[in-house]
Amino acid sequence: MPMCLLAVFLLFLLATATSWAGECALPELGELASQYDWNRRSEKNACLRRINDIPADYFVLSLSYSPRFCRESARDGRTGAIRPHHAFQCAGSNTFGWVVHGLWPQARHPRICRVGGAATAMHPRYCQGDDVGPTDPQVIREYMCVLPSEFLLQGGWEKHGTCGGFASAEAYFAKTRQLFAALVLPEEDLRPPRLFQVLRRDNPQLRGVWMGYEAGEIRICYDKKWRYIDCPR
Repeated sequence: MPMCLLAVFLLFLLATATSWAGECALPELGELASQYDWNRRSEKNACLRRINDIPADYFVLSLSYSPRFCRESARDGRTGAIRPHHAFQCAGSNTFGWVVHGLWPQARHPRICRVGGAATAMHPRYCQGDDVGPTDPQVIREYMCVLPSEFLLQGGWEKHGTCGGFASAEAYFAKTRQLFAALVLPEEDLRPPRLFQVLRRDNPQLRGVWMGYEAGEIRICYDKKWRYIDCPR
């Protein structure tokens, strides 16, 4: 296959995301929310509003099973309606399997913040404060079949991507998609230990690597050279 045709084919696979995220058609630009700049001061946990003096030692890729998320977490608790910022993922014609919740820089020895008796581990977060501003809508659109919400994309960049040494939001999302596309994920909603058995069976690169599972999500860890490492237990 000529190189130009191969490149077009690979771009098509990335755009449709059918091999790892069900069936997804990218939205039109006009369908995106008009404003999705994130405000860190709205963070409910004051411990997490800005942490830019703790270095990132490794990264966590967190994966969520979309049907379960839409069933359990995407609806308004009072009305039962799908929340607007989850509509693309949960209320349209798209069908998602496993999707990315986030790519998060983490500290091996985070400080502990205590407010009202609750302890919070302080990993890098909001490293550019509120100076980031909205991401180009075209960039947001391009990655919505991997992180299926413009709010999730913008929030992920402001909260986490700005702490990971990425030159831009697009570089951060491109790395996220690359890591995600390298995984073969089960089609069904498996739970540990069966989930990890299937992941290791279908992904030789994960054999011998300790993965995490928290709040119903898979956690896969990487060092700063993007090699698979054991997640902290």
